[in-house]
Amino acid sequence: MDRTTNYARLIISGEKICGHSEYLACKRHLEDMERGKEFEYVFDAKEAERHIDIANKLTIGEGIEAKPLKTRGFQNFMIGSLFGWRKKRSKIRRYREAYIQMARQNGKSFLAGVISNDFATFSGYQYGRIFLTATKQEQANIVFDEVKKFIESDKELEELYKIKTHERTITSKVTGTVIKAIGRDTKSADGFRSVC
Repeated sequence: MDRTTNYARLIISGEKICGHSEYLACKRHLEDMERGKEFEYVFDAKEAERHIDIANKLTIGEGIEAKPLKTRGFQNFMIGSLFGWRKKRSKIRRYREAYIQMARQNGKSFLAGVISNDFATFSGYQYGRIFLTATKQEQANIVFDEVKKFIESDKELEELYKIKTHERTITSKVTGTVIKAIGRDTKSADGFRSVC
């Protein structure tokens, strides 16, 4: 299974309506997969699927009853693209930065929560720092609350983290990685050496 590439094909075929930027991202994905030996990157579908599966093991605790998360095609494409592309001869990820733009109420905070959880505990990086940033502390806290809800909705996941709500920090007991919400009132994120 390769949900990342399947979604890209769906977009390029015209079966799914999308914006121009999304079309171009999907087109690049498919074209890059066809590039020859001189291309320094490879798409590792197995690694992409592993991270999509991590997202789908999370629990949505909000609402009347808890329910398992089920990612949608566009979310699979974003997660798969970020984690699946790597250099051919190493595990170094191709994409070190991503610009993701979505309309309001389409799951930006939700997606940031999914990716933060993955980076903090399942990426293998030890003692990293993840910053949930926004122009206002209140906005950064929204993403923090998403991550916290995922953790507290799953007893097994909850055992892997230490949450300090008053400090707006979450620490992975597995890797020592710290997730912290910061707003504009923090002097600068420069020099913090964040992994995400």
